[in-house]
Amino acid sequence: MATAFFIQADSATSTPSVERYFVYNPLGVAMGNVYTDWATLAAVIAALQLGESPVVTFVQPATLIPSLGMPVGGWDMRGGTWRSWTEQSGAAVVLLDPLASIDNLFGISNGLTVELARLVGPSLTFSLQPAGGAQIFAITAGAYLNNTIAANAAIHSPGAVGQTTMVVALKEANQNAPYNAPSLGPILQLNGDDGAVIAQYASIGGAGRAPAQSWIVGGGLLSGLIVIVDSSGTLPSEWSAGYTGGGSTFIFYTDRNGLQGTTLERPVFPVPLIGFIYFDTDVGFPIWWNGAIWVDAAGAPA
Repeated sequence: MATAFFIQADSATSTPSVERYFVYNPLGVAMGNVYTDWATLAAVIAALQLGESPVVTFVQPATLIPSLGMPVGGWDMRGGTWRSWTEQSGAAVVLLDPLASIDNLFGISNGLTVELARLVGPSLTFSLQPAGGAQIFAITAGAYLNNTIAANAAIHSPGAVGQTTMVVALKEANQNAPYNAPSLGPILQLNGDDGAVIAQYASIGGAGRAPAQSWIVGGGLLSGLIVIVDSSGTLPSEWSAGYTGGGSTFIFYTDRNGLQGTTLERPVFPVPLIGFIYFDTDVGFPIWWNGAIWVDAAGAPA
């Protein structure tokens, strides 16, 4: 059974932000915006005003984020992002303590690798996002989110109030990009009838996936997946192999010149508008949605 997904904006997250830059270097010297103690930096970030968005740069090859001193809801990043000091992928690696969780981190970029090892519960939470709205996380510019625990997903959707949509944006992620699944555990666990929207921009590449692995685990009968990819990106069939469970899988493949794909990949959700054009690569010509069925240019069923 099909289900609808709605991305809902919230004043706490849609306010234009002013970026505040911080450097975390536990082996350096604390001065200015350079911090050597994580709890101190996290407290400064948690105290930022509405509209201030933190950008944290990591400079060490390996940095541990501890659970000692962590607030009950996790280390609050206030809608900020993490990045590496260099664009070289893997030059900076952030390791999360198995008991640590990060709240309101909205993205990683610039070649940063984040490794998660939480045995129970989500590593990433989103308390700033409204209940039943959209939880948004971006993995861009060579970044890599690696879940090392097979039995627990990095992100868990609420599965409670309303119908939450998890939105993951991918752009120029590295060869170990999470659309191929992390090394062991999934990135996202959908609960209840929550859904996921994946937006992929530009080619990402990947190292392949073991047949039994998935990086999104579906929830209830109404949970589902929408994938939007650039024409240079991964084919829908490869995305589908990374999604397990749930009641339905809905996949869009977006070309720069409009929607296209195979006969099996024709859009079924959301229901296309009358006059919607789709190029069917199996039949070799464009088709139109007339409100009930797909037809060719002459109006015959296609």
